[in-house]
Amino acid sequence: SSSSSNSSSGSGSSGGARIRADAARPARRHADTMSFLHKIHNVAHAVGEYVTPVLQTSAFKERGVLTPEEFVQAGDQLVRTCPTWEWASGDPAKRRSFLPEDKQFLITRGVTCEHRVRALEANYSAEVEMEGGEGEDTWLATHNNRVATGSDAAADAGGVVDLTDLG
Repeated sequence: SSSSSNSSSGSGSSGGARIRADAARPARRHADTMSFLHKIHNVAHAVGEYVTPVLQTSAFKERGVLTPEEFVQAGDQLVRTCPTWEWASGDPAKRRSFLPEDKQFLITRGVTCEHRVRALEANYSAEVEMEGGEGEDTWLATHNNRVATGSDAAADAGGVVDLTDLG
């Protein structure tokens, strides 16, 4: 039949859609599996927190774990010395009674990452200093790494750009 040849070859419109839907199934199964594993991890973590008592004496040198008091002291020092770090109170339903309400966890903001630094460097490397006219200052052309689109070419040629061309 023609529908079976379309679905196996992908040349028909409905067959091609069927092949794409079949290709998406493993990705959905993977996401479902990961979601299930995440739920199991959360339950195991909650059980572990329930059966493990809050540390009362320091075991940092022996096991690398902090008491709540040590955690707050270390966090206060971090916040004092590194301005990107700050304390947060978080969701009231998730707060731990052994920590101060306003010091439930530490968060950092405004830290540059390698990806953003590379993107900034690429932008700066594309800048070109342009000479102004007689008696004018020089200026900096900052968008030299753009790829021209059809609407850019029409605008540069003095043509009218139709909004449908931008889409």
